[in-house]
Amino acid sequence: MSTSWTDNIDGVETTITIQEIEKYLQDTNAPVIELEVDKILHLCAHRDKKDKETLERSEKANLDYPIIVSRDTSGKLNMILDGMHRVLKAHNHKISTIKAKILDLWTSPRKYQIMFR
Repeated sequence: MSTSWTDNIDGVETTITIQEIEKYLQDTNAPVIELEVDKILHLCAHRDKKDKETLERSEKANLDYPIIVSRDTSGKLNMILDGMHRVLKAHNHKISTIKAKILDLWTSPRKYQIMFR
C-alpha cells in the first residue's frame, strides 16, 4: 500500500506520492532531526486507537526510520505525512523523541504548498 494525496490544483487533478516527497527531501538534503513526540502527537490519526490491528502495526514499526512532517508557512508543524504508526509506538513506549524529516512548505514546490497547507 502506497501513501498518496490527490486534489485539484489549478484545474488539474494532481497526485503526490510519499515516494515523491521522500525523493524531494533527499534531493534537497533535508536533515534528520529529533522531534518531541508529545508536541506532534495531536497530528497522529492513530493516537487514540486501541484496536489490535493498529497496535500490532505500531509495534512492528521501525523507529530508526524518520517520520515525515510538513511545516506550514507560519512555521507550525501541521501534518504527519508518513510515520503515524511510528509516532504511536514511540508514544506507547514513552519514548520522548522521534527521528523526523521536515517538508517546509514555504520553500517546497507550489503543488506541495497547496496540497499540504
